[in-house]
Amino acid sequence: MSMDQLSVYEADPSLEPVVSEGAGFSLLQLNNKSGLMADLKMRQAVLNSVDPVAIATQQLGGTEYFADDSSLFPKGSPWYSDAGADIYKNRSVDAGKALLQEAGYDGTPVRVLYRPDSDGYGPLLKQQLEGIGFVVDLQAMDAATFGSARTDPSKWDIFLAGGTAYSDPLTVVFLNDDFPGWWTTDEKKSLMADVTAGKNIEARLPAWNEMQQLIWDELPFVKLGHEPRLSVIGASIGGFEPTQGTVRGFYNVWIGN
Repeated sequence: MSMDQLSVYEADPSLEPVVSEGAGFSLLQLNNKSGLMADLKMRQAVLNSVDPVAIATQQLGGTEYFADDSSLFPKGSPWYSDAGADIYKNRSVDAGKALLQEAGYDGTPVRVLYRPDSDGYGPLLKQQLEGIGFVVDLQAMDAATFGSARTDPSKWDIFLAGGTAYSDPLTVVFLNDDFPGWWTTDEKKSLMADVTAGKNIEARLPAWNEMQQLIWDELPFVKLGHEPRLSVIGASIGGFEPTQGTVRGFYNVWIGN
């Protein structure tokens, strides 16, 4: 359900809107394997071009339930971390322009893949990238074409995706070495092994904090702030709890009088 329709659902006495804060986020996946984004300075320039609040305002109709936060996990999660927050927060258009110059950017178009029905901020991101000097080739695709194209590193530089409220770092699919984007540095592999090896969360957290710092240092992707998710049920429905992460389905739900 679209958050910009929340007031409509709230005005209908037969409906009950349920907002789940921190339930997901938007993601700019960068091609670490080949092309423009294989250069760290180019990836840093992308980060400095992006305005997550402007994107959230367009996507959600406002920022009341948006958290402009660098953590891969939302507040309240045992995995919440502010490692790398200074990199996320200290963005500027001027820094982005300088990074493009340092990288020797020659005007080669940045190929951005997106699905208009799920990542409608593609045109806004194009404007933001162009604002620091990138030339942008924005390619709208249906889901099937998008899924195929992103597996070929020769066809894209950035694609728009998203994440959910993951329960554990090991469930974050885009941290896998073979996920399109292909982030496979030695330090990343070593830290992920440490995150995996701990016997409990407390033992694994130090490695995860280092891992999140590495994400912002190496910028394999740009994770934007945490977004809400909206569910709408009938006012007579009882026992409904909004799902988080990869949980799906309804249980212990009933229809009242």
